[in-house]
Amino acid sequence: MENNKEGTKEEPLLYIHQPKFKQPERKMQDSFLSEEITDTIDLEKIFPKEVEKKQSFTLPPIDSEKEIEVVQDIPKEKQEEIKKPINAADYFRRNTPSRKTWNLNLVTPFRDMSIKEKLEYLSGFPSSQQPFPCEFITEKQQYKGTLSKYENNRIFIKNLQGDMDEIDVKELQTIKILYKT
Repeated sequence: MENNKEGTKEEPLLYIHQPKFKQPERKMQDSFLSEEITDTIDLEKIFPKEVEKKQSFTLPPIDSEKEIEVVQDIPKEKQEEIKKPINAADYFRRNTPSRKTWNLNLVTPFRDMSIKEKLEYLSGFPSSQQPFPCEFITEKQQYKGTLSKYENNRIFIKNLQGDMDEIDVKELQTIKILYKT
């Protein structure tokens, strides 16, 4: 809006202002140090004793000559002093026992387990994980709830209403997991 008075102009009331922010500094690692591990290599283990240790290299051709391959004998003093630098990762790969076999155990389905195995499985849940709701069937009654304790051939079931039921393991006929459908 403009002011009708002469000589006074007002700035617009709404500004779209972009402040100049300072860019944050990055705090990341930019360099590292690693020691090279030198490991002496016994050349006699690598090469058989009958074969003489030789050093070979090729010379570049000069004008019209062909390539020349030069083979030299390495003196025994230098053979013992040869050290091959090994980085830390290779050193630890060589010196740590490797796991070449997988220990995979077949898991039996819940319906194929015996009652004792089912009770051990259901009582083995950590406290942070909620156990599966199950149906515990005896000759006289069916109990629906979660297994809260299993000790001394007695089980304690917390039913869906929150009450505790106590059952003897010998009375159990089957245990079924209740699935939500």
